[in-house]
Amino acid sequence: MSSLYKDYDNVIYEICNEPNGGTTWADVKSYAEEVIPIIRKNTKDALIIVGTPTWSQDVDIAAEDPVTGYDNIMYAVHFYAATHTDNIRNKVTTALSKGLPIFVSEFSICDASGNGAIDYDQKDEIITQKYGAIVVATGFDMIKLDKYDEYAYNQSPDVITSLELERIMNAAGPTKGHLERMSDHKAPKKMVFVQCVGSRRLMKEEELLL
Repeated sequence: MSSLYKDYDNVIYEICNEPNGGTTWADVKSYAEEVIPIIRKNTKDALIIVGTPTWSQDVDIAAEDPVTGYDNIMYAVHFYAATHTDNIRNKVTTALSKGLPIFVSEFSICDASGNGAIDYDQKDEIITQKYGAIVVATGFDMIKLDKYDEYAYNQSPDVITSLELERIMNAAGPTKGHLERMSDHKAPKKMVFVQCVGSRRLMKEEELLL
């Protein structure tokens, strides 16, 4: 994979996704130390994210004995607010205090199984940490979804963009953080996410932005 995408500067490599089943940090670190040199032969600067034990939760354990000898290495944590609550937050705080660079590569405000309800009882909380850098990946540019007639964005108020969904899920948003359909303000029974709309479109960029 690193050989195939070596000329792309927007590729992130995540290895050891959600180690579990008794996999220790020593196991993960040993594997990472075999794979990272191979990636680095093809791309010297690409960001590499290393998974951590217990479904990428034990960043505090990785902080005790991190991979050394390479730059641009971060460590994955997966956080689901309704399941992990303060347990994973504390692990992240511990790891950060020891200087471990962390990448939250998977998160949600619902249950970790993906089938659970959203936890509305947890209040917004500000946690102060010191960071060397913060990366906000928002996409290349905003596009007007009304250019995509196949998604009926102009016809149905229940077809929304990810930015609009983020606003709805915000406690300060129009529904105070409760997930509701815009057409009748009832909770949806099913949702469909269409990913990467526009990224494979053959239209010229200037046409998308008009």
